[in-house]
Amino acid sequence: MSLKEFVSLRHTLAFRLTLWYAGIFAVSLVAAFWVFFLMISSISREYTDRELLAELSEFSSLLKLKGMDAVRTEIKIEAESEGVNRFFLRLLTPNGDVLVSSDMSSWKNSDADRTILKRLTSDKGYSFKTLAIPGRPYKVRILYGAMGSDIILQMGVSLSENERFLGLLRELIAAIVVVFTFFAAVIGLFMARRALSGVKEVTQAAQEISSNTLERRVSVQGGGVEIEKLAATFNSMLDRINLIV
Repeated sequence: MSLKEFVSLRHTLAFRLTLWYAGIFAVSLVAAFWVFFLMISSISREYTDRELLAELSEFSSLLKLKGMDAVRTEIKIEAESEGVNRFFLRLLTPNGDVLVSSDMSSWKNSDADRTILKRLTSDKGYSFKTLAIPGRPYKVRILYGAMGSDIILQMGVSLSENERFLGLLRELIAAIVVVFTFFAAVIGLFMARRALSGVKEVTQAAQEISSNTLERRVSVQGGGVEIEKLAATFNSMLDRINLIV
């Protein structure tokens, strides 16, 4: 398609219908994928939370069965196995004092939330918090869980894997939306031009009539009820003009 043809196409009804069709298709596709993305994000977060709760249950059982020394040893082993840059554990008092801690050199800005500590002291449950730590590219999911009347476990895990996966998913969704919208626009343009082909034939007939060719008639089949009615009305008008002439 030449530049001149493209410029002229921009002013046609078929082009405008194509824009509407492609726009509605793109918005619908984005909405559908956004819901899908939110579902995947929620599932990913729930999986992380379940893993943290499982760890809390294990440490609570270990504390009851073998005492603080066993918990201290297990915290060190667990942090090293998961990676001290990715995972940390601490045992805290309700006032925020540290009883036992893994290597926190990579978690300098992850101070305990005193509001959560105070609440857990009374209800003995657990609480989650997602924290953005300055200097770290990814957020951290933190679990606070009561392990007794005076002990609260603070456990944090980097969301790097989750966020990288969701980032790749966003890029994939964006690429799919662009590609599918392009093909939808091409198909929409073809359908719009085919649907309006009857109007083009009526226009050509009118141009021929302006050159005193009153015998011209329009024959539109399969163009839709509206186009067929337009053609029938146009032909009827020509018949009356012929009678007058």
